Amino acid sequence: MAREKINAAIGECLQRCYRSRDAIAAVADYITELQDSIGWNDVEIHAVELAVLRMLGSMTNGAIYPGDATNWPASDQNHDRKATSLDRAQPSEA
Repeated sequence: MAREKINAAIGECLQRCYRSRDAIAAVADYITELQDSIGWNDVEIHAVELAVLRMLGSMTNGAIYPGDATNWPASDQNHDRKATSLDRAQPSEA
């Protein structure tokens, strides 16, 4: 039963994130709602939060530009991503 409840909460939270202009704020709001509701313990809430953040994070790994995957600003860690044909087409800033 707990697994089904957690999976349902993960799905609902992700839907809110996708509809939101600020996914991290949506996660924070949803987690606060779970904390305020009856029937949720800290372990279950943490499982929901961790799963959602991991899924959102994995969405940025394959993006051409990290900022394209969400409304978050792009990080300075562009060296972690693979070069694409778009990168080679861009004029260098040397």
